[in-house]
Amino acid sequence: MFRYQALRRFSTSGLGNKSDTSWGRSARTVQNTDITSEYWEHVRAKSDPALHVKTIEEELCGEMGKALGKQGGKVENALYAMGVEQKQYKKLMEGDPKKWSEEILASATRYNSFREIAVKARWELVVHRQAVGFIVNNHKLVHERYPIGDPLPVIDSISNCDNEKQAEQI
Repeated sequence: MFRYQALRRFSTSGLGNKSDTSWGRSARTVQNTDITSEYWEHVRAKSDPALHVKTIEEELCGEMGKALGKQGGKVENALYAMGVEQKQYKKLMEGDPKKWSEEILASATRYNSFREIAVKARWELVVHRQAVGFIVNNHKLVHERYPIGDPLPVIDSISNCDNEKQAEQI
């Protein structure tokens, strides 16, 4: 019981008081301090905090625009590669479509891999635009601006087709 009373007196005696902490004493010291001097007036005249905030905002907008442009470039590059590969595939298919070759299969596989890259890049662009603040009709605009075609069929050989009609479609 004696220990409890001693601890209680110690905790209420002011030794553990918040105003006696180092930060409390420092706060009281600078509470009514007047900071007027020629130096600080010179600094205040030369430096406007609102101007600094505006400059930072402009830099951020510029960086966001660059990042969106870079992401759009990724989508365009993937779509361009898809187009080149699709032309190559069609050129190879102009001959006899029943004569499948490794070139045709490789071309279709490359096209499909470029397509996957384009789909991912387009999704990243949608997410990036939303993060920047383009929320209204974001998906619609991006999908209209960057349409991605269907994947090309890839089979091992023409013999894997069920019938001649399916082979002609391929």
